[in-house]
Amino acid sequence: MIDDAAHKSVMLTGANGGYVGAVVKCFLEKEGYHVTTAGIHSMDDCHFDLEKPADFQDMALSRPVSAFIHMAAANEVVCRSAPYRSLYANVAGTRAALEFSIRNHVPYFVYVSTFHVFGRPRGRIDENTPPYPLNDYGLSHLQAEEYIRMYCENHDLKGLIFRPSNFFGMPPDLKGFSRWALAPFEFAKTAVEQGMIELRTTGYQKRNFVPLAYFSGVLKEKLECPSGPKETCEIRHIAGGESMTIRELAGLVKRISEEQFAHSVTLSIPSGENRETEWEFCSIEGVPHEPSLEGFETELIKELLSA
Repeated sequence: MIDDAAHKSVMLTGANGGYVGAVVKCFLEKEGYHVTTAGIHSMDDCHFDLEKPADFQDMALSRPVSAFIHMAAANEVVCRSAPYRSLYANVAGTRAALEFSIRNHVPYFVYVSTFHVFGRPRGRIDENTPPYPLNDYGLSHLQAEEYIRMYCENHDLKGLIFRPSNFFGMPPDLKGFSRWALAPFEFAKTAVEQGMIELRTTGYQKRNFVPLAYFSGVLKEKLECPSGPKETCEIRHIAGGESMTIRELAGLVKRISEEQFAHSVTLSIPSGENRETEWEFCSIEGVPHEPSLEGFETELIKELLSA
């Protein structure tokens, strides 16, 4: 059992990756949580190398925690460039985190998966839609999800799997930010630095965008009031109220740059037909409508122009 002093104490992986984990860490600490971090960075409290997971699973916690929040993983870029290493990190790394939780009597395991477990989406996609990944990134996350279900079934552990779409929101430190390949960031950066946005495809691919602040709030709610009995594994989609194509996002960044900052931007999009299938990513618990993607892009462009 977790006593009152440990109720707001959690362990978090991915906190020093420069974006989502860092935002979540800052949010939880502002909400009064004690956050112990695990990762490969020198500022992490515990050393956890996803490529050497066995070294971590036998470690002992110095203080009890109420939840293990696993956010560290090989991203989609790394999964393409180093698939074998990424598969091991995402799947074996998750198993080690589960073993660590069982051996340290952590009652609640929270895993941040991805919308990409659905591969090529079609129609309405909610928590009842069967996943069907089409790349190593989606498949490795789905395999990690299955490990969590198995551990919850076989041990005194409750699990929560989040499947987010595409996050947006300002990182704690823009100078140390490393995920510039993400479209909302890449388009703003090239618009400011090069005065142009050049798409590599026709840009008809649709994306669903969810505020990172919304996800942080949902996580806090779940930490404070987990739903369902123990030995179960809940799945929760984190979907946003805004969906748009890549070309629409590029057009939004161009409009903001020119209308609000008088910064001219050239937009280059290859010609071609729209062959994308219509889909809607949603959650049975609803989606947020604020803050807006336009507000985020405005703030980001302003920061980049003043840097």
